[in-house]
Amino acid sequence: MTSPETLPPIAPVPQGISDATKASAAAQYKAAGYPDDAITAAGYIAAPAAPPVNNNTPVTLVPGSSVAVMTGNGISHDQAVSAAKNLISHGVDPAVVLEAAKAHGLTKADLAYEPPSAEVLAAQQREGEVAAAFEPPPEGEGYHLQYDSNFAQASEDPADLAALNADFEAAFKHASVPTSLAQPLLDSFLQTGEIYADEAMTPAAAELRWREEQALFNKTSRDPAEDNRLAVKGFEALPKAMQEMLAETHAVHSAAARFQLAALGRALEYRNSKKGK
Repeated sequence: MTSPETLPPIAPVPQGISDATKASAAAQYKAAGYPDDAITAAGYIAAPAAPPVNNNTPVTLVPGSSVAVMTGNGISHDQAVSAAKNLISHGVDPAVVLEAAKAHGLTKADLAYEPPSAEVLAAQQREGEVAAAFEPPPEGEGYHLQYDSNFAQASEDPADLAALNADFEAAFKHASVPTSLAQPLLDSFLQTGEIYADEAMTPAAAELRWREEQALFNKTSRDPAEDNRLAVKGFEALPKAMQEMLAETHAVHSAAARFQLAALGRALEYRNSKKGK
């Protein structure tokens, strides 16, 4: 078995996956040589719960343990297999689990599994890292946005900068902007807004600049139509007041801002696609 010191760290469990998937992954990680504390820290092992009992049969406990051996006749074959594997993943003696599982028609073959290959483990690691990269800050935490020193110095009143930061923090929270996208999204808005705030930028010049930025976007995008659709999705995720402010200051009228909004739209769609899996 591979030494725990040589194994790659386990990525935190993605949000939205089912308990059965967690249990299966925990069993696979354990078979691959990961210690229980590492699997628990990643969120794949939760406090075990007794399977539902619907025939008034007393719940049986493993001697010296608070882990319940499944009982009851009203669960399906798949539920019984899932419950049995979950108990084994929590350290219950497989022989004890198998004895209890026989009442549900399960055999040793039903509880057998193949240890995950290195490729499967690597794929699970990558999927976890991607899912984590698309997550907003945890509840109660902010984005810790940074502002260019020149932009900060140009603010006449520090209170104005604080208010602007509060507006962006609230807007990003509202849109569930991933932590990894918040700073580049903010930078693209501020840098674009500064271009159009130039005193020499007449309405005609602003219109010309926006057309040039649109052409640059279309030229550098691999799929302009798809990126534009995603950019609209990202923009519409922001609160209405923030949308109006960005439009009035032309802060979204650049290829850079548009690409960042497309990245936001792509992240939102990815998260939605993973819900319930």
